[in-house]
Amino acid sequence: ETPINDFEYTLSAKYASINKYVGNSKHVTIPAVIEGKYVTEVNQGVFQNNSEIETVSFADNSKRPYLWIRARTFDNCENLRVINLPDTDLGIYNHFAYNCLNVEEITLKNNQYRYADGGLYYSGGKGWRLRYYCPASSSTSLKLPDWSSGIEGACNLNEAFKLREIVYHKNAIYFPDQSILPSNLENIFIDSNNELG
Repeated sequence: ETPINDFEYTLSAKYASINKYVGNSKHVTIPAVIEGKYVTEVNQGVFQNNSEIETVSFADNSKRPYLWIRARTFDNCENLRVINLPDTDLGIYNHFAYNCLNVEEITLKNNQYRYADGGLYYSGGKGWRLRYYCPASSSTSLKLPDWSSGIEGACNLNEAFKLREIVYHKNAIYFPDQSILPSNLENIFIDSNNELG
């Protein structure tokens, strides 16, 4: 794991929160426990303007009660490419990786989220919706899986400069506002049997 002194953090009675990464490694593992306390928050700006980091992993610990990854935890990390998410009760805010245009892959082993063809989907009681799309995904077409219900309104699709088309299946019910669509998008295809399309 990455040395604990590479992080600035705060401790409460039970838990630890990570506030800043101050190391210079290309490959970082965020610990699950600091000073005997479970890490339950990785806060906004922890990796802000970090141009060194290429991969980040979150250490697993089966006894950790939960983990929140806040909005803009990763902010303007120009070389970040891979994010490896942990198996825990996990909350990932929209725009958790903001303006990180070279993210190309997310790996996970978590039943609250699914990853498919560059997209991270979350199930929050309204079906599986696209929450985050890897901006550097090699695909030019986003075909929503038939198990998904659509795209969240705060998705980062506007960062996906390689996307040329989005394909909705007949059961999709969540369509994003035009303001979050990438400027280079050429086509949106909606199944003719979709009642909302």
